Amino acid sequence: MGRGLPSKCYTPGVLLAAFSFALSAGLPIGLLPAASAPIAVTVRAGGVVSLSVRYMAPAVLVNRAAPNSLLLVTPWQKAQAGLRGPARTEPQWADYFAGVEPVLFKMRVPARAKAGQYPASVTAQLFVCDQHEKVCRLQELTLPVTLKVSLAGAKQAALTLNIRSQELRRSPLD
Repeated sequence: MGRGLPSKCYTPGVLLAAFSFALSAGLPIGLLPAASAPIAVTVRAGGVVSLSVRYMAPAVLVNRAAPNSLLLVTPWQKAQAGLRGPARTEPQWADYFAGVEPVLFKMRVPARAKAGQYPASVTAQLFVCDQHEKVCRLQELTLPVTLKVSLAGAKQAALTLNIRSQELRRSPLD
């Protein structure tokens, strides 16, 4: 790559200590607002929705040693998952993912759910270093989803959410 990250790209322990201090002091830590328009998926009451979350931000490195997580929240369940993937091969970047494997959530809609629209979301909490912006920080990104429940129709549905560089680069201060 040649350019590398700034000297202000710290180890996970230093990052966690800094984030803990910032939170306790009430300082901003780069949390992002929710994405604008929810993605919708329709499924029959009693059906199953397979929700795949893909990380598609190659210029934003995710720290492998940090407590990165994805949290799915629906009216009927909560599920949390960590990130997995191979390490980068360059020794100086071995603490970062070379790629992040897609995370698959399966959510069952109760058979007694009434027809209608229900809000859901996936919140990603990521410890990232952006090669373009040359900054490391905790990023939290909420991806809204609308679950459309019908009394007839598909018993299974699939949906893919993508986390892209431009979503991670939006600043709450803009």
